[in-house]
Amino acid sequence: MRFRILRWLVVLLLACASLTGCVLNPITGDRQLMLISADQEVQMGATAYQEFLKEAKVSSDAKAIARVQGIGKRIAAVADVEIAKAGLPPFQWEFTVVQDDETINAFCLPGGKVVFYTGILKLAADDAEVATVMGHEVAHAIARHGAERVSQGIIQQLGLEAVNLALGNSDPKVVASVQTAYGVATNLAGILPFSRSQEMQADTLGLRLTAQAGYDPRAALAFWKRMEAQGGGQPMEFLSTHPSHARRIENIEAQLPSVIPMYEESRKTGPSRGTL
Repeated sequence: MRFRILRWLVVLLLACASLTGCVLNPITGDRQLMLISADQEVQMGATAYQEFLKEAKVSSDAKAIARVQGIGKRIAAVADVEIAKAGLPPFQWEFTVVQDDETINAFCLPGGKVVFYTGILKLAADDAEVATVMGHEVAHAIARHGAERVSQGIIQQLGLEAVNLALGNSDPKVVASVQTAYGVATNLAGILPFSRSQEMQADTLGLRLTAQAGYDPRAALAFWKRMEAQGGGQPMEFLSTHPSHARRIENIEAQLPSVIPMYEESRKTGPSRGTL
């Protein structure tokens, strides 16, 4: 009986969320659960960025900084057109290199705060591969994936509170078991697949950004194949927030026929300011 109540509470929460917070993203064309405004998202990104910089070891390598900033500005120029067309608040782009050769990572916070670790710069063979990573991270930001994840987290927390309410004064062991089951279920059925779909979307949108900025999108294949060769024991895909390298490579190969003409056009006319 308790589990039946739990199931209907979760269904009710999701239904309410879809009615009140589901909006059309003009950049991706997809509907998104969005419970915070674009202005709030940008402010959250700026705050998180300042907090991150307090702890990070920012690189003083002038060559690496110039490389990341140069590539970033070209891709940001393409992204800015889409941001304006979508009616989003203007991004205040900043590009930071963090000295950490062991971390193969990069990220872009809402509002255009981009961070590259030196570890991923060393892995990238050329500027086009750095652009692959840059385009992917910028794509996350302009697609509002950060706000989408925050919104999903709000719903998950509301669901957990509903579970606790439904259980009332039940045996603490039962409460703990149900809470654990709820956490596993919402992660496996919702958050993890949702995160993987965001990653695939960022790959696709990122390819278009890099191509229109004048970087060869075929470099993405070489980069992800090198990432795959790094190994590291990826978890099974359904247990991961990211798709497998093989699936990413397959998706990139499928997208290349549509983005290579964008790249070739950008080589003739300069970086594009057209639609994605």
